[in-house]
Amino acid sequence: MAAHKNKEAHQKSKVFRWSPARKKAAEMLSTGLYTFKHIQDTLGICYSTFWEWKLNPIFLDEVDRLTLETRAINRAGRIRETLHGLEMKRRNISADRDTFLDYMEFLTKIAPTDTKSSDDKLKDLIDAIMLSSRGL
Repeated sequence: MAAHKNKEAHQKSKVFRWSPARKKAAEMLSTGLYTFKHIQDTLGICYSTFWEWKLNPIFLDEVDRLTLETRAINRAGRIRETLHGLEMKRRNISADRDTFLDYMEFLTKIAPTDTKSSDDKLKDLIDAIMLSSRGL
């Protein structure tokens, strides 16, 4: 009976609870910029603690969610920068037509193919730019 109670107590202690360190570790992992050692050193946690977090499905799901969010933000940023570059090049298109077309090609490569909501507006904008570039 005592062994059963100890096992129950141990299982309850294994409940995953978010802490500032766990949140920060998930954020750092999601960027892909940091080594496991760097994360451990930054957060002051030992290897076995970090390893235990990485085995937890709740922690892994959050890392995956943050990774997708980071990718979406990065893609949106690249698209914004490209559109800004296109606008600047459009003013001098006669002198730099090839670069303008390079920007257009880049946009078509990173444009989402299965778009929804705000991405629809972006896809429409890219399509409009593509149509206008054909008339150059």
